[in-house]
Amino acid sequence: MKKLIITSLLGLTGLAAGAQEKDIVSNEALLKQYLSQEKFDIDTTARAVVLSEYGYAQIREGHLEYTVDRTVKILGNEAAGELGMVVIPRNRYTSLSKLKGETYNLENGKVEVQAIHNSEVLLDKINRQVNVSKFNLPSVKKGSVIHYSYTLFQPVFIYIPEWNFQSEYPTLFSQYEINIPFYFVYTPIERVNVNMLKVNKRKETLSCQACTFQETEVEQTTTQIWTRRNIPAFHKEPMMSSEDNFKERVKVHVNSLAHKGYSIHIYNNWNEYSKDHYFNNKEHCGQAYAANNFLKEGTAALVAGKQTETDKARAIYRYLQDSVAEAPASGSNNDLDIKEVYAKRKGTGAAINLLLTAMLRKAGLNSEPVLLSTRSKEKLNPIFPDPDNINYVVSKVTADGRTYFLDASEKHLPFGILLPECYNGYCRVVNERGGSAELHPDSIIDKTTIVVSLAPEEGSSSRFRLKVDKQFGTFSSLPLRKNWQTDTAIIRDHILKELATSTFKTQLAGYTYKNIDNPEMPLNLHYEADVQLSNAADLIYLDPYFCKFFDKNPFSAIQRIHDIEMDYRQDINYVFRLQVPQGYALDDYPKSAIYKFGENNLIQMKNLMGFDEASNSFSLNSRFTTNTTTFSADYYSDLRSFYEQAIEEQKKKLVLKKLN
Repeated sequence: MKKLIITSLLGLTGLAAGAQEKDIVSNEALLKQYLSQEKFDIDTTARAVVLSEYGYAQIREGHLEYTVDRTVKILGNEAAGELGMVVIPRNRYTSLSKLKGETYNLENGKVEVQAIHNSEVLLDKINRQVNVSKFNLPSVKKGSVIHYSYTLFQPVFIYIPEWNFQSEYPTLFSQYEINIPFYFVYTPIERVNVNMLKVNKRKETLSCQACTFQETEVEQTTTQIWTRRNIPAFHKEPMMSSEDNFKERVKVHVNSLAHKGYSIHIYNNWNEYSKDHYFNNKEHCGQAYAANNFLKEGTAALVAGKQTETDKARAIYRYLQDSVAEAPASGSNNDLDIKEVYAKRKGTGAAINLLLTAMLRKAGLNSEPVLLSTRSKEKLNPIFPDPDNINYVVSKVTADGRTYFLDASEKHLPFGILLPECYNGYCRVVNERGGSAELHPDSIIDKTTIVVSLAPEEGSSSRFRLKVDKQFGTFSSLPLRKNWQTDTAIIRDHILKELATSTFKTQLAGYTYKNIDNPEMPLNLHYEADVQLSNAADLIYLDPYFCKFFDKNPFSAIQRIHDIEMDYRQDINYVFRLQVPQGYALDDYPKSAIYKFGENNLIQMKNLMGFDEASNSFSLNSRFTTNTTTFSADYYSDLRSFYEQAIEEQKKKLVLKKLN
């Protein structure tokens, strides 16, 4: 990452450095230069470049004013459509003011400007809490420079908005300034890809690449400025969690304020926040700890006769899986009402899992709600509460000395397993004391076993019977269970597509499957096919890897910027057996080989080949295992090469030679 940034900096032109100015559009000479410029050294293929963006947050007399000012050069038609509409989300307590928007075009050497009018701003109410203001800038096209600014006013201070330095477009200049009363105690949380230099004078921010400046006027205000220049565009890469975990940004966490004999304590830790907002909230997690007498009779019936705590937990879990349907959130206060979910047999995933927790507790088990952010959201900060990133609730239960995490809203999950997207690191356990847990993808593994046999039909050297047995892993079977349950004809299509990859003529003879509706047992598929080989050929080339671990390298890019994050560990065991037909000899076959990546065999592919002369049969046992899910981008090139080796290994053939 550092190498890429340094390269960009070295290639900057003097014109690009001019983006240091906050008000480009008032400098006609500079504006003309930008209107004429067709590409920028920071990224010669960019569809647009953010020339300047400035954010200013001020707390004054208890209210928050937040101003955004942004100027962008449009370099492609696609970007014109994307950036021509400006969308401003805000909560229902926030008002929008001082809105300006202009489009600048160069026509016959003259700068032409078109501005929006307030009547052209539309308001959409997304739900009870969120409104969106949006407007289209006029005449935006390739070559335009657009500029807009606005101020959000919030009458009661709640938080200081975070500032993103990085977007999908490269940025020449980005600055964020906060101005707050001196008695506010706050902690900035910075994430940048270069060193953020602390400077002592405001004027030093006019030339630095990445710096921060702070000053406090005696008993007045504290001002802090963060400046970044020449920021590369952010590109989403395969196998990574939310981009919010990687983008350059600054967050400002206000800890407390104390002045003239009074003080306000703002939540500094999760335990306090979780207790006040979730445990004590009778409309949220607090429901799980209520008396819930409406659950008494039904819960007792479910656990009657169950001898162990685990059996009781499984019975309640499976009951909710089978009888309560997941429904989308409506935005009403009833979305988390577990009594209503129990009565109507449907509810949001979070509500179902709160109901699960309540029923487990009613059965005398130690169960607690768990709040988490899924992989689509930024990871939770273990130090400072960031509840905006919480987007799901699951249940934790301790039974017979073991701890399980449960999600009863997912019909195809076995007991004690969550969807891979839930394994996103730090999460909060809601109880009176406060607690936490760590859900890491290294803790889950997908085990798949495939056994393939190819044997000639009796008395024939050209007709074979292919037999395939598959036992799918927990996570690879999830989409199959969902699709196959709704339409079993899809199973046949799945098999036919697999047979179509063979280089020989095949005809499906039959298939069976097991445990399609029982997530506690592995999903099994067995099928057989007739295979016709050419009996006139002196040499027959057979592919022993009828089922390949992967068809193409998952890492196709030459370079990688961000760390690789896989969803779960893998353990794939593939067995192939060939009975050599009469009249043929096994002339050549691949040699046994072991491929390893990283220290402690972080990834390994082991291929063991063997030929038994007595039975005239060949066997291949290939096993692919990953022992971790996260890899540094520094190892990307080696990781990519490892997968290339694995793919090449699976291309190797057996050679059957016809005997005279």
